[in-house]
Amino acid sequence: MKDKQFKKNYGNNHNQAEPAKEQKCECGCGCSGCKCCESLKAFLSCKACWAKVLAAVVVFGLLAWGACCLCCHRCVEPSKVAVVDVNAIVANSKQVQALKNEQVAKSQELAAWLQEAEKALEAEKDPKKKEAMLKQYNAEFAAKKEDNNQYYAKQLHALDISITQTIVNEAKKQGYNVVLAKSNVIYGANDITIDVIKLVK
Repeated sequence: MKDKQFKKNYGNNHNQAEPAKEQKCECGCGCSGCKCCESLKAFLSCKACWAKVLAAVVVFGLLAWGACCLCCHRCVEPSKVAVVDVNAIVANSKQVQALKNEQVAKSQELAAWLQEAEKALEAEKDPKKKEAMLKQYNAEFAAKKEDNNQYYAKQLHALDISITQTIVNEAKKQGYNVVLAKSNVIYGANDITIDVIKLVK
């Protein structure tokens, strides 16, 4: 019974570490499916979904910086506006790719740990010992998952700051006082995406 309970609680998490089945994505992001994106490994293996998370954060920072600049320069001089393709910048970042690969590896490690835990529970015949093992595995799983989430969030925040600052510095260097996401501008701005990509690590 404890074996079944453990598998019932964490069977889905175990399956998440394996490649997602191909199906049409409902959100149009190009991945294997919105339901699969709930899995850390499936999400990280989906380049479009993964890039959109960081890109959205960077875009928010750029909009805030651009709004501030517009207010400061409105009464002084005409604003010189640049645009950037944030998704392209994120996709070309070696640091972003390295973080993605690291998270995939961590997900695989957790999946391997779950397999070993299941085997140990199946091999234990004493009900009391099995119950104690189950509690221990529950606590260990929660701790490992929380550590992974915190580490990922910390690294993602650092990359957001780094990429945003690189965009701002290059824009200032070229004399721009406003930078907007390319997807939000139809006409009237210069694209400095290529220049930023050359600088992003």
